[in-house]
Amino acid sequence: MDKTARELNAEVLYALEYCHYRFREGLAKLINTIDKAQAFLPVESYQSLRRRLMIWVRLQRVYANHLGFYWLNEKANETEREEYFSKLNSLKKRMWQTIYLEVKPRRSFLIRKQIAYMLAAGFAAVWALLADLWIRFKLPAKSGLGEGLSDFLEFSGLLVIIAFVLAYVLKDRIKETARSKLNKGILGKNPDFSEQILWKDSKRRPHNLGTIQEWMSFIADEKELPSEVEQIRALHGKKRLFSGEQVVCYRKRIELKPVALKKVPFSSLCLRDIIRINVKRYIARLGDPVSSYLCLSEAQGSVILPMPKSYYLDMVLRYSYQNRWRKYDGLALDFNRLVLNKDGLVRIERL
Repeated sequence: MDKTARELNAEVLYALEYCHYRFREGLAKLINTIDKAQAFLPVESYQSLRRRLMIWVRLQRVYANHLGFYWLNEKANETEREEYFSKLNSLKKRMWQTIYLEVKPRRSFLIRKQIAYMLAAGFAAVWALLADLWIRFKLPAKSGLGEGLSDFLEFSGLLVIIAFVLAYVLKDRIKETARSKLNKGILGKNPDFSEQILWKDSKRRPHNLGTIQEWMSFIADEKELPSEVEQIRALHGKKRLFSGEQVVCYRKRIELKPVALKKVPFSSLCLRDIIRINVKRYIARLGDPVSSYLCLSEAQGSVILPMPKSYYLDMVLRYSYQNRWRKYDGLALDFNRLVLNKDGLVRIERL
């Protein structure tokens, strides 16, 4: 089976699993509706219909076990409910991504935005030029600053003013555009942050032990994903990037100076590096930490369960060592998952 056939088969299984879960939700709602309307139905009709629906419940349980799908009932613990709800939301997003509309800024809007900046800069330039001319006009001619003003206004003065304003307006726009292009191009290897590692001796004299450099970028193209990220996404059925989804790529390099380290009067020296991730801006957009969910029950037909709404932030940490020949040697890989909800961090799992 080639790669295309395997991907197609995987997509069909995802669609089948999602439809199976949705069918179970519909069946649970139907049983719940029948139970609520029991007082208005004939006893024989109600009992006959409910027996048939309970047969469908048992068939769904057998079908889920056969294909390895999640089965949720009132006996599920909080972790199982969380995994089921996360799986259901992931499948829903995967199935519905074909109807998502990608929103991008219009080119005309970006042009109008640049024009607004240019007009503002133009007004500032005209104001500065008029202020300069007014000062020259008010000063006495014997000072030398006001001489030649009338000649300046008569001899192609308008063209000079226009050229001055245009040069002032385009200066900032060229600077911003060039900086953006250079940061993505030849200057893209420059770190976003760079710091020194300092150690002070007993005389409070600082010694430079090395440097810390940090880079951050956002990846929205599947072809640019590191192999380690592809590996962990494939384990959770997230090989493809959804519309609007981005992968944050953070890189830190710690460079130590062996000569400077020898001056540190400790028999054994180790450096502990702590990475702090601020997720407050993401937590603010999350929904309530708990929601009600109607699911099937082999004993009662349907039951309402409190479902924890948690969100996963998967982290791939790759540790490498750069030798004296500037070659990187992989040391270790560390896979972690941050489980978040509206209230903050729930737990950290090792994957």
